[in-house]
Formats: sequence, structure tokens, C-alpha cells
Amino acid sequence: ADPEVLADEASEPDDDLAPRQPRVEEFRYRDGPVMELTGDREFRGGVVVDGGRIVLIPRTGQFLAEYDPGTGRLTRTARHGQPGGFGFGSVIDGTLVVMTPRGSRNVGLYDSKTQQYRDGAAHGQASNNAFLGSAMIRPDLVVFAPLNARVVGLYDPQTDTYRDGPEVPEQGHYLFSDIHVSSRTGEVIFTPFDSVHVGIYDPNKNVYVQGPPHQAGTTAAYSGIAELPDGTMVMAPRNAKHIGLYDPTTRTFTKGPEHGEGAAAFMAAQRWPNGPVVMAPYRAPHVGIYDPSMRQYRSGPSVTQVPVLSHGQRFSGAILTASGDQIIMSNRGADRLGIIEAAETFETDDRPPE
Repeated sequence: ADPEVLADEASEPDDDLAPRQPRVEEFRYRDGPVMELTGDREFRGGVVVDGGRIVLIPRTGQFLAEYDPGTGRLTRTARHGQPGGFGFGSVIDGTLVVMTPRGSRNVGLYDSKTQQYRDGAAHGQASNNAFLGSAMIRPDLVVFAPLNARVVGLYDPQTDTYRDGPEVPEQGHYLFSDIHVSSRTGEVIFTPFDSVHVGIYDPNKNVYVQGPPHQAGTTAAYSGIAELPDGTMVMAPRNAKHIGLYDPTTRTFTKGPEHGEGAAAFMAAQRWPNGPVVMAPYRAPHVGIYDPSMRQYRSGPSVTQVPVLSHGQRFSGAILTASGDQIIMSNRGADRLGIIEAAETFETDDRPPE
């Protein structure tokens, strides 16, 4: 199944001295700017650049776009001209957006200062669906997760050079759908899509390791990843019935709660500050909410009212704003961005009784 179709252990602060952080209990959805679609799968995620603007990464859309959460304004910027487009990206020095070549033959480079696009290095993979998801390890190394490629992709933004990393022995048509660097181990974790295993890349040793099986019993299993404060990786279910939970320290995968939102449920995951993991609905009727403190899933606000113009697919990314008070969901087949905000908050030690 095509994933584009069906981040030394610090001491704990004294609780009496640490500032209280509000805990979000409920969320609300509202529509972002409406747009005319230029592709059947407009965007695939986005990144925050200097000034707090969000650069939206084009999948089959013909243009990049920038969304300003402060003004609520959406602006189409540069045309990229690459068939097949991109999937997710990383930011270098707050301004240079390195876009993962999904269908593109080249790494995509976007200067958010000048709002100009240019082709970066060619990756040379035979597949036209090479990579999906990127993580910046350091300013001279961005890692791309293999989709149809059978190698880890390695890109140096400083010299604009691409090179193949280690081979990936996984089986499946579309291997991995997202990527995150573990704050505990420093390893790069790949979210399994058609692969039956979690993928692990060690950038210090330049070695790929086959992680544990997820046992979801389906292709197109997971699509989206977010890290909890304890280092656990939460994987958003696409066709899997359960939330995926991966511990990088022990390299173990466990099934979390069932979500009950049906097949092709979610497309991306983003942790709310001091709160749960929010999952962007692909075909699910609701925004997904995973509460790690209770190890429970609950349905968030409904999105069934959102007009969908392509393939029944709504949103494809979940980007936390620089201010930390909104999650912007990049649109896939919907004709507008989606915005998630806190509807109700409590102090962490001042919640009302159940």
C-alpha cells in the first residue's frame, strides 16, 4: 500500500521549584485558510522557520506555501517543478528547508528568506518513490528514511552532496513513513509502514539495525511518530488497530490501546507540550488523542465537516507552532489547513475530580 494513498541524563527538577505547566485536557478544531488545490495530494507535512512561519512541503502540489500563525495568512511562494514532489523536511540554521525527495529525483532546497526554491543534489535511486521523512543530525548531515529505496539516504546541506547510507534488508513495497531522532540513544527511528519491523539507523556508526516486529498484521501499519518525555516513541496507526509504542532504550515494541477509528486512520503525530500526542486524521472521522499518562486513546474533535476534494484524504502533517499553542495540520485532500487548539487546560496538580 502506498503511504501517500490508503528527537547525559539530566537531573529531575525539584517539583516545588519547577514552574507549573498547564495540562491540556480537551482540544478544539477550527478551519485554517481555504485554498485551491494544485495536486491531488497537496502537502506532506511542514517545518517551522525563523519568525515562526510554517513552510508547507508539497507532495503533488505545484507550489510551496507559507502559513503565518500570527496573522492566519497563507501564501503560495515558489514553484518547485519536480514531479512526484517531497515528503517532510528539515530546517538548517532556521532558514534553509531541506525537503525529502519522495517522488523528486533531487533533494529540494527552499530559502525561506528569499522564498526561492532550487534543486539540490540528485539521489540517484531507481525508484521514483525513494524516501519519506527526514531528520537533521547535525548541520552537515540530514538522514532520509527509505520508502522504496533500499538504502538510508544521507545528505550534506553544507556541500549539497548526497550519498547512500547502509543497505536496508526489509521486505515490503513502501518501507517506512516517518522518522525521529531518539533523545535517549541518538539513534534515528523509522516508522514502519509496509515493513514488519521498526527501522533503526545509528549515525555514529553508519549502521542500519533491524528493530523489533510491530505485529500489527497489516501493511500500511503506521504513519507518524512523536517522542514522549520518557523517550518512548508513539507511532500513529494508519491501518494498525493499535497505537504503536516503541522504547529505543530496550528496543522493544508494544501495542498500545485500540483507536477504533477504522482503516487508513491517521497520517502524522505531534506531542502537545506537557500533554498528549495529537494525530492528524487521514480518513479517521476525528483528530486522534493518545494520553500517555493514562495509556488511553480518545477521539478528539470531529473533522467530518471538512470538505475533502481528493481521495477521501484530509490531513497529512501535524506541526507545532513556535508559540506552542497550536498544531497546524497540513492538508492532503482537504481544501484547507486544519488548526488544533486547547479548549480546556488545568494545572498539573489542580485537576477537577473524575
